[in-house]
Amino acid sequence: MSGTRCLYIGIGGGGDIVATLADYLRNKEASVVAGLTWKRRSHDPIGRPRRIGEFRNIRKYNDAIGVVTPETTTYEGVRHIEAHVSELIGEPVLTIDISGGVFATAAAIEDYMKKEGISRVFGIDVGGDVLCNGDEPTVRSPIADQVMLGSLVLLGTDSGSVSVFGLGADGELPLADFYRRIERITMQSLYATAARDRDLALMDRAMNGQTESSARAAEAARRLTEERRMDIADTITAQRHPDLRSLAGPARPVPLRDGRRTGELSNLTGLYLHLNPSAVYNASCFSEFVGNYDNIQDLAAEMRRRGIATEFDDQ
Repeated sequence: MSGTRCLYIGIGGGGDIVATLADYLRNKEASVVAGLTWKRRSHDPIGRPRRIGEFRNIRKYNDAIGVVTPETTTYEGVRHIEAHVSELIGEPVLTIDISGGVFATAAAIEDYMKKEGISRVFGIDVGGDVLCNGDEPTVRSPIADQVMLGSLVLLGTDSGSVSVFGLGADGELPLADFYRRIERITMQSLYATAARDRDLALMDRAMNGQTESSARAAEAARRLTEERRMDIADTITAQRHPDLRSLAGPARPVPLRDGRRTGELSNLTGLYLHLNPSAVYNASCFSEFVGNYDNIQDLAAEMRRRGIATEFDDQ
């Protein structure tokens, strides 16, 4: 990807920015990494996405994007993981406020891309709940994923991909559901890459105790050698219809969120699975209505009406 400037966004809120660091290491000179301003109450008591104006020591880029440095905190003194990542890599990183919904978020990212010469943008979700249909009773945090996924679709099919790192590590869907979901979306656009040992080492330093799912994903990755992870990724990429169940091996349950959830780790948890954003978005019920709302409070109310739990219900 030499000569191409890329933006890598952790799209699930929380600490998903950690999963962008593998791409950053591959392409340091031409990479910008980003997270979202929405954190769980255990890390930021406000319980909703922060507006850019709610931070100290931040450069407001536009209404939905701020440039974060190690000194960036909320006005209450909360230091988000993006500030820690900025300190770690020695570069400013971005934080994105999705409060305005799909169209406002996409417009803000497009504005940044045009002004900064970014030609491709990639969304990375830790755990894989971005692949949910919308009718699963175990899903608890669909708003961030789906607003960001819808934004990636608006930016255009040639702009990048949506990726899952740590499949099953967030405890929102059983692995069996993930396999069926990926098969229904399309196998033709699926390819995989492996987290390398140096990626995992940088992720460890970036987590700062703020991202349980990423920690579980790194734990699962280390159960295999780097060579074995790469072999599995190459097999998925080479085969038009890979047998994900066989490649994953047996699932290993792990408790999450003080036992309120159970993740499932496997041989696939240490991989990045890359898919077409439009294929993922259009295969779920969310594409029918997520773009209809210009603020996420109204979107959350619509999800509740449909019986879908959201981040506001699972703080």
